[in-house]
Amino acid sequence: MEAVAVRLDSQSPPSSGGTAAQQPEVTLPFTSPLPKVGDPSLDWEEFKHPKLRRFPRHSDINLGRFIGRGVDGLVIKARLRGSEDCVAVKIVSGQLTAKVRLKSLTLCRLQFEFNHQPPPIDAEPYVHIPDPLYELRYRRKFQPRPPRPPLKVYWPFERECMNAALLEMIQASLQDAAKNNKHIHLNPSPKTRNDALKNLRAFSTYHSSHQEGKSDNLTPFSPNVRINGCRGWTQFQGHDINNHLIATRAECCLDLKDEETYYAIVYDYVSKGDRNPGMMLEW
Repeated sequence: MEAVAVRLDSQSPPSSGGTAAQQPEVTLPFTSPLPKVGDPSLDWEEFKHPKLRRFPRHSDINLGRFIGRGVDGLVIKARLRGSEDCVAVKIVSGQLTAKVRLKSLTLCRLQFEFNHQPPPIDAEPYVHIPDPLYELRYRRKFQPRPPRPPLKVYWPFERECMNAALLEMIQASLQDAAKNNKHIHLNPSPKTRNDALKNLRAFSTYHSSHQEGKSDNLTPFSPNVRINGCRGWTQFQGHDINNHLIATRAECCLDLKDEETYYAIVYDYVSKGDRNPGMMLEW
């Protein structure tokens, strides 16, 4: 079954009283509620704090074939109502169970909900990883056990939104330079963080007004690769995704909660026939 039309409600599932409760709108610091229409702003402040804009056609999504899944989530092919455009919807879902090998050769299993942002690195309480040898050593010395440093984690959805927003601004800057017959000069071999920031600043309007880096050893940047387009972020109800996976008999573990609201990122769908191995880059 290639495509199945699924009604995507913007409301949460009915409560015990039989009425549908409106899902509260949550604005994340790396997402923008503005629809992704037109070119993004190229102001340097936008580069320093990239925000991915919202997918404007959520109600037109008809979910189709289940493509696959990984630790970050699952991907479903979809078609937009009223057009032949196909998109790939990446839904942030599931749990990651990390195995940490300790000095005592035992395994500690840690679970993270990828649909929720993890606490800051310095937040309380600390994530405690048992270490029998560590505790025994301090017990023998009759010393109080100091707090163990927290486990460093990050939210994949946050990184992906920020990267997609940056790539969109870079692509818009390149298109504007080509249209106005301008050149963007970059350092081909950045060695420090400051070098990387200067390269990034070259794509912003700050570079156009200040013309910085004239004395540096810069070269014109002429990309010959196509960046797969990101259409923005959106949200889905867990029961909508579960019902669709069941209806299409997808070979996928149903670990989404019906009452949860899940974030998703919409990309251009690249079919097998559209791939050019000579133009593909491996990261």
